[in-house]
Amino acid sequence: MKSTMRDTFLAQLLARMRERDDIVLLSADFGAPAIDAIRAEFPDRFYNVGIAEQNLINLATGFALEGFTVVGYAIAPFITMRCFEQIRVNLAILSQLRPMNVTLVGVGAGFSYDVSGPTHHCLEDLAIMSVLPNVAVFSPSDHSQAPLLAEHCLTQAGIKYLRFDAKPHLPIADANNDGLLEKGFRILNAGRDVALVCTGFMSHVAMGLLPELRAQGIAPQIIDLVAYNGVNKEALADALAGCQRVLLLQEALPNGGIEPLLRELSASGSGRRFEHISAQSHYSFEIGSRESIHAACGLGREHILQTILATREDQA
Repeated sequence: MKSTMRDTFLAQLLARMRERDDIVLLSADFGAPAIDAIRAEFPDRFYNVGIAEQNLINLATGFALEGFTVVGYAIAPFITMRCFEQIRVNLAILSQLRPMNVTLVGVGAGFSYDVSGPTHHCLEDLAIMSVLPNVAVFSPSDHSQAPLLAEHCLTQAGIKYLRFDAKPHLPIADANNDGLLEKGFRILNAGRDVALVCTGFMSHVAMGLLPELRAQGIAPQIIDLVAYNGVNKEALADALAGCQRVLLLQEALPNGGIEPLLRELSASGSGRRFEHISAQSHYSFEIGSRESIHAACGLGREHILQTILATREDQA
């Protein structure tokens, strides 16, 4: 069934709050029915800080230094970019000196708030958050991964950023999460013609292209990257072995994030080529569906399909 990453994560969080009295939830005036349930049951461990993400980070730091496990919850561009200096100083730097457990949950990855315009589109977060030392960035593709991430974040010390899509989706068919956090990725489709390294919603887009690719005789290796800046490098290199072309598909701006690692791994392969398919380096003011915005900014499924087909022609 369809569900949001947010609701599945918060349901798991509520279950753990019933078992532990050291978990605190902070919200930057961002609600949900699951939030209402937590607020009603644990009014002394839920705080709505208002539209004040910088203060949310300050409060999270204070609670964490007192031994609490903290979850901060807000719209993705605001909990990353509005308060980036506070994240850098209070969390990334300080957590290197003091034990802390803080998870920042950003809802609205990529263009998932499609009709809200460029203020709510979130294309820079993967690059700026993954460049920070001591901050683990996770970019799940469907809600089946949310409980696993909740357990990891609540039990493992450190600073984490979870990039959640705002829309409900079905789980990606026939995929399981065995070894997901150990490797940092899962293989959605096994193949050797071309490797499609995808993250978040783009994993759904890639899987949606499978019928057309198979009709063209192409068997792609589709990799769903979740531990965005903490992937097991050796395991990823093994997954790319045998593929002569690597395409990165991400709902983000180009240059940064996982791209340097994929370039490195591609360069180490005999004759392997790397290419990224990302959002064009400009802001989208078009009003329309996610699919129409994708088509306008270089992420459209037809563009991806033609790029893959061109890959085969180049190798012929």
